[in-house]
Amino acid sequence: METHSQGSDTDIIATLVRPVPITAALKGCKDVADLAHLEQAISLLRQILNTSSESGTARLDVLNLLVVALLIRFNYDPRSGDMGEIIMLQAEIISLAQGLARGDSAATLQSSTISEHYQLAQSIVTSVRQCADVKLLDEAVSFQREALLMQPQGHERAMSLVALADALCLRFNHGKNVQDLAESIAVLREAHQLQHNHAFLLVAALLRRCNLDGDLRTFIEVGTMYKTACETDKSGIRDWESGQEQMANFRRLNDIPALHYAIRLFRQSIHHISFQHEQRPTVLFSLSKALFIRYSVDHNPDDLDQTIKIDRNILLCRPHRDEHRSYVLSHLGVALLYNFECAGDPDDIDNAIVLLDEALELISSEHHDRLVFLDNLAEAFSRRFGYRGSVQDIDKAVAMAELALQETTDGDSQRPHRLQMLGQCLSRRYEETGCAPDIEKAIGLVNDAVNLLPSGHPQEMKFRTELGSTYLRGFNRSIHRSNPTIDLAALNKSISDLQSFIANSDPGHPDIPYAKGTMAAMLLSKFEDIGDFSDITTAISLLVDTIRDTPDDDSYKPNHLHKLGRALTIRFHRRGQISDIDEAISVLQRAIQAWPYKLPDDHVFLLDLGAAFAERFSYLGVSADIDEAIAIQRRAVAASQQGNPQMANRVASLGCWLLSRFIQTKSVSDVDEAVATLQSALQMVDENDPVKPDILMNLATSLENQSECRREDPDIEKWIQLLSEAVRITSDGNPAKRGYLNNLGNSHLRRFEHLHSSTDIDEAISAYHSSLRLIPQDHPDHPATQLNLGKALSVQLDREPNLKALEATISQFSSAALSRYGPPRVRLQAASRWARYAWKYDHASVLQASAAALDLLPRVAWLGLPLPDRHRELIRAGDLMNAAAAICIERADYVKAVEWLEQGRSIVWGQLLQMRSPVDELRNADSDLAKHLASRFEQITRQLQTSGPGIISSHSDSSARYRILVSEWEDIIGEIRNIDGFHSFLLPKKLEEFVISQNMGPIVVLNISTFRCDALIVISHPFEVRHVPLSNFSYNDAQRLRKSLYDLLKFNGRNIIDDRLSGYQENERTHIDTDQEFDLRDWAVAKARQYS
Repeated sequence: METHSQGSDTDIIATLVRPVPITAALKGCKDVADLAHLEQAISLLRQILNTSSESGTARLDVLNLLVVALLIRFNYDPRSGDMGEIIMLQAEIISLAQGLARGDSAATLQSSTISEHYQLAQSIVTSVRQCADVKLLDEAVSFQREALLMQPQGHERAMSLVALADALCLRFNHGKNVQDLAESIAVLREAHQLQHNHAFLLVAALLRRCNLDGDLRTFIEVGTMYKTACETDKSGIRDWESGQEQMANFRRLNDIPALHYAIRLFRQSIHHISFQHEQRPTVLFSLSKALFIRYSVDHNPDDLDQTIKIDRNILLCRPHRDEHRSYVLSHLGVALLYNFECAGDPDDIDNAIVLLDEALELISSEHHDRLVFLDNLAEAFSRRFGYRGSVQDIDKAVAMAELALQETTDGDSQRPHRLQMLGQCLSRRYEETGCAPDIEKAIGLVNDAVNLLPSGHPQEMKFRTELGSTYLRGFNRSIHRSNPTIDLAALNKSISDLQSFIANSDPGHPDIPYAKGTMAAMLLSKFEDIGDFSDITTAISLLVDTIRDTPDDDSYKPNHLHKLGRALTIRFHRRGQISDIDEAISVLQRAIQAWPYKLPDDHVFLLDLGAAFAERFSYLGVSADIDEAIAIQRRAVAASQQGNPQMANRVASLGCWLLSRFIQTKSVSDVDEAVATLQSALQMVDENDPVKPDILMNLATSLENQSECRREDPDIEKWIQLLSEAVRITSDGNPAKRGYLNNLGNSHLRRFEHLHSSTDIDEAISAYHSSLRLIPQDHPDHPATQLNLGKALSVQLDREPNLKALEATISQFSSAALSRYGPPRVRLQAASRWARYAWKYDHASVLQASAAALDLLPRVAWLGLPLPDRHRELIRAGDLMNAAAAICIERADYVKAVEWLEQGRSIVWGQLLQMRSPVDELRNADSDLAKHLASRFEQITRQLQTSGPGIISSHSDSSARYRILVSEWEDIIGEIRNIDGFHSFLLPKKLEEFVISQNMGPIVVLNISTFRCDALIVISHPFEVRHVPLSNFSYNDAQRLRKSLYDLLKFNGRNIIDDRLSGYQENERTHIDTDQEFDLRDWAVAKARQYS
């Protein structure tokens, strides 16, 4: 941003009036053409005051606005009578301000009261000068006297004295009361003693008295004082000229001591030059510009504060249509922009835009500095867009930048800057609106800017970095579109170019941290698209280096921290390493703390922190994390302005997180709010909004959960309608589409359960097939979708059994079960269904299916499942091992039947009795290698369990990393099996080895399944397994006896295994007769004799 002025000096001149924020709307009313709107504003403000019961600061704000509006109108028509109303309003403001200030310190109250009295008196004096209403002068003098009584010694008191003298002289001119003149002279003498640059005012007052009384002594005093004042002014001008020379030295040599010396000389000059001297505003402006330059060097906020105060006071001295006023307006506007960056007060940026706009209006269209004013206004609108996200602001920024570029000749040294500025504004607008011509034009403009710069130009690094940012914005908005504006090849080229330029640049270049941060963001987006982990690793490394090399007081450091936090969150989402998300949350919190002012509730830093909390909740399930995420998102939604393009996305995220919390807590209020929130988000988006499909899918999921929670009849038609719409508007290139198709198939299956329509089965099969076509075979989602397709095909098979349907069903279940990829639980479910249908329809793969299921069982039982899920799977595992053994018995493979039963028994009982797992044994082995492998094995297993999209998220996941994890998992198992004592790690033991090693006698094994019931007798010497079919004993007989045994043991107070073992729970205690105990024992003895 360019400027023609900088600085401000509290020690030089006091603020004459309390700054009253003038809104853009009222500023626009200053034009004559807008006086009708001004009348409406005045009428509305009066109506609010007359009808509203508001008090305190709210009423004070309305009063101040009405005073501003009336003063604007008074400037156009001094005879309007507005001044009388202004005086009454100011009196109320004073009274109200005093009341509000009573809770503050005495000094604060006194300062507020002085300011109010002073402002009211100045308003009256202005009115008298413009419309000669002398009746008001008594009130002006009275208010000035009251202000003076409260004013302590110092230069501010001198200003109050001058103001009182001015009012007294004005009253003397109208009333010719000599006492007024005498008092004004006395007051000016006191002021002159405090500040010698009031001499000319005192000379003028003394001359008036000479004209009245002809006193020679007074005339001599006037002559002496006039000569002294002239000499003082000359001294002040000489100091100013010397200061200008020092500023020239600073600009030529970048001599910082010359800058400090120039500021000192300007201050001396102001101290000597009288307030009435025509050069005084120029000297003040020189000081202001010098102070602002020094602020840009050492960032001392005092210099910026002084700049703002001096510029505001200069504006009081400059006529409203003075062209020189435009420079002060522009300079003050730029200073307020910088103050906004430091303090974060939104009033600063609003007022800056008002001032810069007014400056542009005042300067002539032919003036060479008009282009600088356009640049500054474009920058201001662009910054406010970054703060508030209003598309109107970025539209205005584009308009200003376009106008500046159009008026810049080809050879102008500022043309590269204006090309870059317009390109930046267009790319930021594209990022918000998705208008393709914007990004295409932006890339061309920034590229032209880079090419116009000579090699080695100080701005070259900045411009090349902006070119990278432009490509990045285009790529981010184009991902998953069939015809992307910026494709991966273009992004790669941009990354390569920026990387080469950084490598060939001076390592100490001040823009290198910013360039590295941009390159990291580009690599991060590339990773999100294709999932190459080298990209995100490099991005994180770049950001860590950038943060290390960036000083803590650098204004861009919080942005680097934010980028790192986001990168760690994304890596956690793909890799599942808890340290990543913990560090991401910590880094994002540091970014927020490092920001120089309080962030608005909808700032991207806070939004990404909320997303990180939600990510950690999805992994650990800690309720505090999802509570924090929801709280942040609620505040963001409340703070988002109507029409904000991100509103729908924020509302949709809130709905998703409420649904996530419901899934954990089952709170009806959460699912009800999730439904209402997602319905609201759906109403905010149009057909082409990229977030709409996700909203549709999550709303369908929420409605399904709501009906289940409330035990209401499900509105499956609505779910299908929503999911069908999500599928329809999503391109095949978007990875989320496969999730929508999968859920659509699930909904059709649910409707089939209610209506038994074959059409629903056909629709479900079609949806699953379409989803599979979009999923790579090595993607972790592939087995789950195959399992769902197999379920749908099995329903069709059961309705109309035929060989083709059987082969299709077995094919899907077996492919899912035997896949190297996908969560083990999913593959185990597929294997179980494969075994069931192979048995049911006598398929040749029945033993293979059972073997696949039992191979997966230890991975599900021992590794990575939460405790409730683990017990649920173990109950299913008991049925599975019995069914597998029955299949072996049916095929007369009795040894394998016993081996499978023993494998299942060791897993189930080991878990229920909290025995050590194979991983525990590995961890406790006396070997550093074993301990390392155990730790790495558990870590990768957890990552495999949590890889792939969650229930709600439909974001793209990379199968590349999943393949790497699977390969690592298999390699580690191979290494573990090379350690002594772990050759059979996660493998079933051979029965013959086990029996012979234990030197046991005959063992009788009973196998009870829904297929058949059998006894197997294992003999160790010689090794043999004999089969005894239990033809007269059924699965239902066994269930009845197990229940009787359970109740008997419970009645007798025995220490029995938890209800989880039996898979059911009695609601009431059952009385057991002791005769039943003998009946059960006799039955068991009889059966043993029968088959011995």
